[in-house]
Amino acid sequence: MKKTKKALASLAIAGMTLTTIPFNAFANGTVPTRLAGLTAEDTAVQIADQTGYTDKAILASSTSYGMVDALTAGPLAASLKAPILLTGAGNTLNAATKAELTKLAVKTVYVTSGTAVIKQGVIDELKGMGIEVIALGGYDRAETSVNIAKQMTGVTKVAIANGIPDALSIASVAAANNEPILLTNKDALPASVANYLASAGITSSDIIGGTGIISDAVKAALPNATRHAGMTAYDTNNQVIQDFASSLEFDNVYVANGATGIDALAGAPLAAQTKSAVVLTDGKTVPAAAAFTYSKSSASTVVTALGGTAVVPENVRQGVAEGNVTSVPGELAIVSVSALDDSNRFLEIDFSKAVNTLQPSDIVVENADTLERYGVKSVQMSPNGLTATVELYAASDSDIVLQYLQDYNITVNANGTILKTTFNRSLSQKVRVQDINVGDNEIVAYADKTGDKLTLKVPTGMNFDYEGALGELVQVWYNADNELTNYSIVSTTAKSDAIEITKVNQIKLLSEDKKYDVSEEDYNNTSNQKFAFYLDGEKVNIADQLNKKFNFAKVGFDSAGDIEYVSAYSLKDVLIVNSVDGDEVVGVEGSGSFDASDATIVKDGKVVALDDLQKGDLLFYSDDADNKDGYAEVLNNKAATGEIDQVYENSIEVGGQTYNYDYDADAAADFDYSKEAVYINEDGEVADVDSDAAEQLQAAGEVSLYTDYAGNLIYISGDTALVDSNSKVAVLTKDILGYEAARDKVEIDALTQDDEEVSYDMELGDLDTITVDGTDYDINNDSGASSDWKASLIGTVGAYTGIRLTDNSDSTPTVGEGTQVDVSFSSEADAGSLVKLHLDDNGNLKELEFFSDANGLVGVGTIGSSNTIKAGDKYIDGKKLTANTVIFDATEDSANTNAEDYVVSAFGDYQGSEIDNGTYIYNDDAEVVAIWYDSTTSDDKSYDEALVTKVLRNTDGKIVSVTVYAGGELKTLAVDKVTADDIVKGQVVVLQFNEDNMNLVKGFARAGAGNDIDSNYSSRVFTGSVAQNGVDVGNKKVTVGSTTYKLADGGLVLNATDPSDISVKSLSDLRGKSNVTVVLDAKTGLYAKFFIYDTSTATTPTTPTTSVVTYEDTANKVVYVDNAPYVLGASTILKTAKGSIIAIGDAAIFTALDTSDEVSNIEVTNGVVTSLVATKIASVQTAAVTSLISSLDAAAMDPTDPTFNTGGEVAAARAAYDALTPAQKDFVTNYAKLTAAEAALS
Repeated sequence: MKKTKKALASLAIAGMTLTTIPFNAFANGTVPTRLAGLTAEDTAVQIADQTGYTDKAILASSTSYGMVDALTAGPLAASLKAPILLTGAGNTLNAATKAELTKLAVKTVYVTSGTAVIKQGVIDELKGMGIEVIALGGYDRAETSVNIAKQMTGVTKVAIANGIPDALSIASVAAANNEPILLTNKDALPASVANYLASAGITSSDIIGGTGIISDAVKAALPNATRHAGMTAYDTNNQVIQDFASSLEFDNVYVANGATGIDALAGAPLAAQTKSAVVLTDGKTVPAAAAFTYSKSSASTVVTALGGTAVVPENVRQGVAEGNVTSVPGELAIVSVSALDDSNRFLEIDFSKAVNTLQPSDIVVENADTLERYGVKSVQMSPNGLTATVELYAASDSDIVLQYLQDYNITVNANGTILKTTFNRSLSQKVRVQDINVGDNEIVAYADKTGDKLTLKVPTGMNFDYEGALGELVQVWYNADNELTNYSIVSTTAKSDAIEITKVNQIKLLSEDKKYDVSEEDYNNTSNQKFAFYLDGEKVNIADQLNKKFNFAKVGFDSAGDIEYVSAYSLKDVLIVNSVDGDEVVGVEGSGSFDASDATIVKDGKVVALDDLQKGDLLFYSDDADNKDGYAEVLNNKAATGEIDQVYENSIEVGGQTYNYDYDADAAADFDYSKEAVYINEDGEVADVDSDAAEQLQAAGEVSLYTDYAGNLIYISGDTALVDSNSKVAVLTKDILGYEAARDKVEIDALTQDDEEVSYDMELGDLDTITVDGTDYDINNDSGASSDWKASLIGTVGAYTGIRLTDNSDSTPTVGEGTQVDVSFSSEADAGSLVKLHLDDNGNLKELEFFSDANGLVGVGTIGSSNTIKAGDKYIDGKKLTANTVIFDATEDSANTNAEDYVVSAFGDYQGSEIDNGTYIYNDDAEVVAIWYDSTTSDDKSYDEALVTKVLRNTDGKIVSVTVYAGGELKTLAVDKVTADDIVKGQVVVLQFNEDNMNLVKGFARAGAGNDIDSNYSSRVFTGSVAQNGVDVGNKKVTVGSTTYKLADGGLVLNATDPSDISVKSLSDLRGKSNVTVVLDAKTGLYAKFFIYDTSTATTPTTPTTSVVTYEDTANKVVYVDNAPYVLGASTILKTAKGSIIAIGDAAIFTALDTSDEVSNIEVTNGVVTSLVATKIASVQTAAVTSLISSLDAAAMDPTDPTFNTGGEVAAARAAYDALTPAQKDFVTNYAKLTAAEAALS
């Protein structure tokens, strides 16, 4: 049997396209040497254009008194990818800023000041532009800095500043390192800042400025504080740049005026993009920091002034570019010492300020351990006095003078000042890098000659090109701790491609269609082969990979052109990047997500951060690669652009080239992709390309085709357009009639979704296919056929009852065993049944599709009084209603409605009464394709799921208002004085409304006997655990227990650990949560309105003396005690007060417990009950035993009594007691009387 996935066509298909505007769409490439405008606002606009940021912006005041509010906005700007724009003191938005907001399509603006600084008129103007305004202004500058910091995520370290220049000095560094800047007073840490540090869990801090700016008392109140300071604000700027040099790059350097400050503020996010330093000047002189930045610069370094020549004169900018520090009083220091040759005979010493002259006698070089001195032969000074080249005495030119990995003390007498530093020369080797571990900042390399393995640590601040070095010969320098100090990629011969292992000594690069030999060279003086093969991050034997193909590989070559190294990955999962949520890369809906918390991601030949991903990137990934850390590569390989010339059954033709969208068997076997070629459909979701989709793409115009290295078509980007589909949803207006002429024939009368009446009189054998519930049965009625299916009529002449499909390959076909399928003329093929007609280009019916299964992936459902449909509903029975769902209105005469009396419409246009009788058909995406109905009702009740955050009651104790999460937002609703004492914060309820007033709550469906209105609560609320791998963020799916739910449109994930502070979270936050409540968007189905979790750890709730079991929700394993829910688990223990076990596990406990039983001492761990004590339990029957013991009177225990029965009554009571379980014995209240009776007889 051939089974083919079928998509049911929508009524209409709207055009759409994936927005692929990169984040730097407006950036101009190389930054110019000056960014300036006529005003500060104009300059900010110039800077904003360079950032390339869109969508969001930060608005600050350009006034001198208002700028202080925005001092700390630089890190937030970098975090949000938002430029900082300015406006003045007036009541209207600056014109240049307004134009820039429009140009950058800004939707959200963060305002750093209150309306006393940035006027209300400006705020109103922003809102009038359709921009969301988020106010960050606080009571004072410190609180404002805290408000700004709270907008950032993943923060563990902060910078603390007081003065304006100090905050500007750290701005670009802090922005690049996701480090908020908080403002303090000199002698006391503001309460708002202290509270933030405690609540945010900050673990370390950087103090910017000396004790004259921020006292040691403040330092003592900060976590793990490090001070960065100089004598003046400009010295502090110099010190900050030097202290953070390892995390800076010097391809770009920015210069701003430290006195005016406003341009430096706007420039911080731009500088952060390239991890660049901002040098502050007083507007007259070149500061000492220029000497250091110059020493780190290259010939290609661009020095850019922020602001016009009035604030940064050109001679100052040029001086910073050349390192020509203005001779001003200040501290002279050694900036750096480096060796110029392999023997360490020539040293270069850089100074922070110009040195007049130096003699050999002014310089002392000594071994730091032995204090042995080395003679200085000569000293040469650079023209600007900032660099000294020192030659040491050596026995010969080749002798090593200073040893590698040894510390040496360098002392210089410069301008009468004694300067000291330490020098250490790193070791160096030529190696081939074979493995990279970005998460641990580590590389594994092998010496090119000896094959010695070398594992090197990469310092946190080093700009190391991991992917560029992989597979290449690299010269590395490292210290005694095997820490990399420098590197240079010697060869750049490696290639990225898809590969095939054709022989154990031969590999084919698929895009080149060329085979290369594997190197047979050994390391010097060994039999160890240089060639190495890695698969998914693990070293393997190439012989085990023979005849296999891998879609991603980095291939390194030796000098002879043979392959010496391969790092291959099998990346079978692909997503189209839509966004980044924390550490999760989220694909366009339908393409999945990738947990990148520990993963390596490569793009354009570089290891990149998540921030470097762009919307629309094609991300190929594997969660299991690199020892389950995960690995991904972005490949935006645009193979062709143009209109689709032809659409074929499994392929398309663009520009004369044919591309398969339905992979053939070879491609599927070679690369095992989890999907075939995809596109983004009219609903904005990723879907497989089929011929219908290809025709829609063709009709819309130009497309772009993206392939992998092997040429497999992965993604078609383009608009979709309405095409005249050959597939029509229809309703049968008469029962299908079967009759026999020469062959079995049928008459079909129907009305299509286009309101077109059609009629067919045809032989069953003329149909190519009959489809039933999504399964295709290809028809072959030829005599003797041994494949496909025979279509014939069921019954006798004049009384045919249906169509029978029989498997031609089975000699004994049987209904119900998959070899014989029946279609009934009185059921799925009768008048009023929904079908689908598939026509050829000439309008001939070639395929007939029926729907009969109510439980399959494709099938038919029934509409009734318990599952009605109202205008605006989103689901029925968990199946999604769309605007394009076709509606056939048969209220005229039910199934007997004539074709001309039907009303055909789309559900998106439906405004009629509630539909309470009919049928619907749905596709394998759980979407309702069409509805047929013949009855409506006037029921006026409506319900909405909610999580309560606040309850207000009047003096009579009746609820008059609730604040809830509902409909995707937090809202406050009026309540019609409902009495419900058990409604509290953090409780899940279902709100009841009258349809004519959705703003007044009429009742609350909730847990508990008598509280669940029409089963609206018990049918929607479920509880369970989520595994670490139970969340698919990209497809919005979460598996709770064994059931997979999908987050509905407008659905929320909520953290309700603290009912007083419920917060909105991400789907990824659900991973590993053990107490998750699922609130469905309807009484049936798998779409969730809420996922609510509680991360609280072990607690023992205080229970009243008498705690009564009020309700048992066995389906969700929840028992309600005094109306409070408790989740039971498989290991929950129910015991007596004396510790005897009554039952273990939720199922056994529900059997033992009943409503009105009493329990206490409920112990909960991670949201699940571990144990509880039953103090009164009906299922433990001990009354008979208690009665026997109670009847033991004095006569029964006295041998002299005439009625004495030799102690028989006592023995009987003992036997009955001993037959009890330990738990039952604990409930016998008069056991002491039994033991007393036995004692009297002894």
